[in-house]
Amino acid sequence: MNQFTNYDSLDKLIVKYNKIASGLSKLPNDLTVNSKLVDLRDALAHGRAFMSIPKTISPLLLLKFSDPKKGKTTKVEFIDVMTTNWLDEKIKWTIKEKGKVIKASRLISSVKP
Repeated sequence: MNQFTNYDSLDKLIVKYNKIASGLSKLPNDLTVNSKLVDLRDALAHGRAFMSIPKTISPLLLLKFSDPKKGKTTKVEFIDVMTTNWLDEKIKWTIKEKGKVIKASRLISSVKP
């Protein structure tokens, strides 16, 4: 198995990365990735977007529901209003988190064994 054939989910990858990043004394703690990124990813990938006022430029309401268990009602796991400012903020946050991994990778690769 390698990086191309590994089927770990994003949350597992973040846990693995954070374990490595926090275990290396040379890396500052601020290079760990915020695991809330998984919630955002899951909401965008599996959530539902609703418009409060149809046929207008109203912001979307993003909801992610839990999986239904044995016919029981689901719970709302994520809710947020998707404005353009919200999207800009989430894009910047995601880029910042990705930057931590890039910086850690460069620091690790520059360490001589």
